[in-house]
Amino acid sequence: MFSVTLIIIIILSIVLIIAVLLQPGKGDLSATFGGLGGQFGARFGMQRTADFLSKFTKIIAALILLLAYLANKLFL
Repeated sequence: MFSVTLIIIIILSIVLIIAVLLQPGKGDLSATFGGLGGQFGARFGMQRTADFLSKFTKIIAALILLLAYLANKLFL
């Protein structure tokens, strides 16, 4: 069960990295990383995209934190 939890944490970590890279920054380097941020912005609008990615990042980070805590308390 610990292995399954660890695999889920690793997958969520990769998703978190991608979500952070897609967020528009001060320099807006989203075009450097494939331009996906611009595509999301065109579909939802730039402000809604930034809000969605911000909320998504917080949720993924909270899930990683929760799973790491549970893996530590329950399986070790």
